[in-house]
Amino acid sequence: MNSNLDGVPQDVQHWLFGQLLGEADAADAADAVDPPGGPMAATGSGLDAPSASFSQTGDPMLDFVDDLPVVRDRYLAIVQARLMAEAERRPPLFPWESEVQDYPEVYDEPMVGQVPNPWLPQLGALDLPTVLPEAVMAHVLERCQTLVGQVTQKGRALMEAVDALFPGQEALMNQMAGRVLLATARDGVMKKTLEPLDFYEGATTEQQIALTMLAAQRLFGSLSLELGARSPRCDRQWLTAFGVLTLRAVYDGDRGTLAIEGDLPCGGALTLETDGGSTVAQRTEAGPVVLQWTEARPQALASLLVTFAVDGDVPPLRFAVTVKD
Repeated sequence: MNSNLDGVPQDVQHWLFGQLLGEADAADAADAVDPPGGPMAATGSGLDAPSASFSQTGDPMLDFVDDLPVVRDRYLAIVQARLMAEAERRPPLFPWESEVQDYPEVYDEPMVGQVPNPWLPQLGALDLPTVLPEAVMAHVLERCQTLVGQVTQKGRALMEAVDALFPGQEALMNQMAGRVLLATARDGVMKKTLEPLDFYEGATTEQQIALTMLAAQRLFGSLSLELGARSPRCDRQWLTAFGVLTLRAVYDGDRGTLAIEGDLPCGGALTLETDGGSTVAQRTEAGPVVLQWTEARPQALASLLVTFAVDGDVPPLRFAVTVKD
């Protein structure tokens, strides 16, 4: 046992020494204070320790304890027992804890396969007045992937993207879809509807419909790759749980070909689905992949699926690829 008392606060030592004196029986106290032939035989007995010993800590009682091996060992044993008992009765807390918590002995680093939906971080980066709840974002993203490239009427697409969230509100959704589409051409059209607004849960039904439709409108734009003779190149970036996914599509109208290059933040694949079949490009780790579409004629439609090398049922991210005149 370490006999150095410097690490124990003096107020704790005083209290514990008092416990020692109160609990020790007379025989033990007599032996401890003035053992036969002990160090006190030449200097006196009781607590009248030599003044020279005060130079150690400045406290005569504690210096006296530290000078007598028997008393010191008994004292340290009580200190240890008392501190252990107090720690068991009132365990110390970390600064961030309000009560005792259990922690695993080993922390595993997050694995790619442990992420349920790696596509959601992009929704937090959308230009919206407030952040949508994760469940709402996941629903809107799923609906937009299903509808993009399939429903060409913009107002109808907005309504179908959010209708399951607001059953029985068809008239209000139709009204808000018109406002959202108008807001694209006029800045500030939605300002009166959405302000003041601090968080989604405290919004009115009208405000919630407007927010989810704004999110859907931005997602439709992000999930659409439209190319043609006047706009032969289209770039997209999507923030994922593993980093930024970058896509670049280049259309060659003279040859009727379209090249799609993807920069994956982790292992995964690009799959292009067309009327003529499907083409896949994949890799086992982060880096570029390239696809070629050799029959990309005007008015042609295709679906581009991005998948990550993950375990579990993680749906791909679907983009609509459209070749215009």
